[in-house]
Amino acid sequence: MYGNTSEAPPPAYDTVPPKAPSSELLPPPTNYVSLYKKDGSIKGTWTIDSRLQIPGDLLAPIADGAERHHLSLRSKDGALSANIALVSPSPERVTILLDTKDGSINLALVRVARAEDWHI
Repeated sequence: MYGNTSEAPPPAYDTVPPKAPSSELLPPPTNYVSLYKKDGSIKGTWTIDSRLQIPGDLLAPIADGAERHHLSLRSKDGALSANIALVSPSPERVTILLDTKDGSINLALVRVARAEDWHI
């Protein structure tokens, strides 16, 4: 009980930004993920491998002439919090779109080398 003068209250805690993902805790690699939420936040961890080929029938539709992003997170009314690990060893450009009309964006981005991508 904190009413007792011999016990101090617990220390105050600061808001913690998203942590860079650890390679041991990463979700399976994916590519061309597109999420939209009209009301609410989007939060998560994604492993992006731009070498993965996704069947066209599984891809979200895009407007004619628009660029398909390797990861697209969009919200109308909500914050975005993303931990993103890039595992592609190729020099290919990886595109990520984070867009919210009313909310903050927190991003932790790392590039992870996988054992099968090492050339020793």
